[in-house]
Amino acid sequence: MPGLAGRITSRSQLTSDAPRAYLPTVENHIHALTILFMFYNFRRLHSTIKTSPAVPSRRTDHVWSVEELIGLPDCSFTNT
Repeated sequence: MPGLAGRITSRSQLTSDAPRAYLPTVENHIHALTILFMFYNFRRLHSTIKTSPAVPSRRTDHVWSVEELIGLPDCSFTNT
């Protein structure tokens, strides 16, 4: 059983390696949430309003097709 010192990661290791290691995972989650929000607001027909929420809020004039959602330009992160 390793001691307490072996189980604790030093502050320098957390600040140097961890952000770069988790960046692709964070970006993937952001892209997945973006697809979910776009589908929910522009594609899915809601039972109470009989259309997508974007139509009554005048964000669009029709319920989007899957092709329209897929065809949107990629808004990727830029490393600065």
